[in-house]
Amino acid sequence: MKETEDKFLKNQDILDNLAEQHCNVANAEVNRQISDPETGLAAEYGKILEVARRIATGGKVPYKDEKKLMEYSDKLYQAAKSAAMLLKLREKDRKKYDSLWEDDDKKENPDPDEIADNTEASGDFPEISVDVSTSGGSDSSVGGTSVDMSE
Repeated sequence: MKETEDKFLKNQDILDNLAEQHCNVANAEVNRQISDPETGLAAEYGKILEVARRIATGGKVPYKDEKKLMEYSDKLYQAAKSAAMLLKLREKDRKKYDSLWEDDDKKENPDPDEIADNTEASGDFPEISVDVSTSGGSDSSVGGTSVDMSE
């Protein structure tokens, strides 16, 4: 019986060694697949999130892409579809408003000095008569009264 037990333990060691080799090869392949930038797991997740973003913003994506998103996460798919519906409803019901500000061409606040300069003075003013024939200066008229500006 000792001989049979020794053979069993020897075969068990061989099987354990083969299982360990199989596990190492499988793990190496998984690591290779995950780390591949074009076909790896990170690339796959990136594509899934991109499909969800496109659906959520109202984009049309191929059925195959929608199906992959549904297979990955039905909750993420439903959230993307709900966001797209809300966006669609919001765009349809959005009210268009006119600007609260007047045209930019108009001055918002005109210069107060300019307004004061262009306003005609009113009231009782004394008559001022000035001899303009003796000087060669310029004349200016204020409120209908002629004034000599040269000295």
